Amino acid sequence: MKCLFTLFLLSGTLWSVAQTPSTFESYEIQADTFLNGMDSAVYQDGDADFPSFFDSLFSYWASGWAISSMTDGETSGYANLYSAKPGSGVHKSMNYAVGQQNAIIRLTGAATAQPLRGVYLTNTTYTHNSMRDGDGFAKKFGGDSGDEPDYFKLKIQPYAQGQLFPDSVTFYLADYTFEDNDQDYIVNEWTWLDLSSLSANVPFGTIDSLLFTLSSTDVGDWGINTPLFFCMDDFNSETPLEVLTVNRPSLSLEVFPNPATDRVTVIVSSGDPIVGEARILRADGTIVATQTIPSNPMAFDLSKFPAGVYYLNITNGNEAGICKILKI
Repeated sequence: MKCLFTLFLLSGTLWSVAQTPSTFESYEIQADTFLNGMDSAVYQDGDADFPSFFDSLFSYWASGWAISSMTDGETSGYANLYSAKPGSGVHKSMNYAVGQQNAIIRLTGAATAQPLRGVYLTNTTYTHNSMRDGDGFAKKFGGDSGDEPDYFKLKIQPYAQGQLFPDSVTFYLADYTFEDNDQDYIVNEWTWLDLSSLSANVPFGTIDSLLFTLSSTDVGDWGINTPLFFCMDDFNSETPLEVLTVNRPSLSLEVFPNPATDRVTVIVSSGDPIVGEARILRADGTIVATQTIPSNPMAFDLSKFPAGVYYLNITNGNEAGICKILKI
């Protein structure tokens, strides 16, 4: 797995019981492929289940979730349904999930007894380009003038003990409702959404699932015209890891195997000699190991670390790189 990054900022709090976020990297699929329910009715990753239904009679993905490694952030149209607009998972990871209207996530394990945390969201390339340009079914958001107040939003609601609670978190995948058209936007990068408020008014430890509902201003006689799909990654991860765009050269890190059980090898690509520092951090930003880079390639022993998501950060002069590692 290759990763390219510049600088990062970590913040957040520790949680009393370890929850395993859903990063989807446990699915060892080839690049530019996807799983859409043909192989399984439920995808399990981290402390969550992701139901999926493939209609074998009409041969299409009918509902729920797909696991994707598609990288086409440019091509418009339904044939590019399974690609995220950024062209990869969050932080340049390989896999992510694609959801559609009324998708459900069922919480499992430690996630059922702890407050919800957060998730990264973005548009599919198909939906993004449809809103940007219009197509044979859906309008161009804002209209030709750019003044039409369109939006495309995702609402997330909790189920607790079989009851759907009215509490919700809303995320605008596109918002053209501003008086100043320069503020209008369609999400084209991975963006963090805090889900912790969903736990505020629900009896502690009773949330068992989440409902994802899409809505749009572009509605016709047969319902919503905007393609009803979105992408998700690092579901219920501990804290946002905000990647800052700065004028700083980035390192290319190649990490293998990833996922790993006890040991990873890292190759750093740089035009300068590698004399910097390497750090391994938990998803909450806690540094769990630091060492001077001994060689290139280099090896890291993960055998004493609990299973979960970690980040490898390497600095070398004015260069920096970071890569997500899944310990299984």
